[in-house]
Amino acid sequence: MMKKRESILSKRILAGLMLGLLLGSSFYAQPAVAGEVINVVTQEAYEKVKDSNGYVKPQQSLTDNIVTIGTDVGGNSPSIGSSGYSYVYGGYAAGTEAAKNNKVFIKSGVMEYVYGGRSASGAVTGNSVIISGGTVCRWRLYLRRRRYYA
Repeated sequence: MMKKRESILSKRILAGLMLGLLLGSSFYAQPAVAGEVINVVTQEAYEKVKDSNGYVKPQQSLTDNIVTIGTDVGGNSPSIGSSGYSYVYGGYAAGTEAAKNNKVFIKSGVMEYVYGGRSASGAVTGNSVIISGGTVCRWRLYLRRRRYYA
């Protein structure tokens, strides 16, 4: 048999859950989207993950992504992009969203531009690019919204 105090507490919890459902759970924490892990070790793998522009970038998450291009063996495979510019992004935001805490590892392959994170007008913090092999034709370093080219 349930005590009166437990019954009142149970009713309050149930009422709070029902209210949350009716309001679209706007007052309750939403689950975070986990970062994506993208491994492009062969040309075939690149063909599967590239977007319509031929770029490699996470599609579901702007933060905590890990993108790895190539293998520890080195060499020119995979070749990112078939013509024109070829981009690799750890995180990419087209709007005001932030691209944070993304990691890109370049082990082999050929590409033109590599970004740890990029946002059109949002914050870009805590991103990293580690190049241990391969060929990166150009790189860009963004510090406080200024562009530095090499």
